[in-house]
Amino acid sequence: VLLRPSRSTALVSVRAAFLGGSRAELPKHQGLTELFARTWSGGTQARKEADIFESTEALATSLNAVPGRHSIGLSM
Repeated sequence: VLLRPSRSTALVSVRAAFLGGSRAELPKHQGLTELFARTWSGGTQARKEADIFESTEALATSLNAVPGRHSIGLSM
């Protein structure tokens, strides 16, 4: 956990990284990390992509997933 407080702005950035990524995938699961990253905010049966976009936009935020070779990261 890294914290860098600043009283000059009301800004919060959240990032999480998990071990995994393309190097951790089994041959039969190649591409799973990339698929997860592309579909992270793509919607579900309960909440469509447009609903998620509108909710995050109303909070002036965004959701991103970053696939990597050794990890996968999520940021907000």
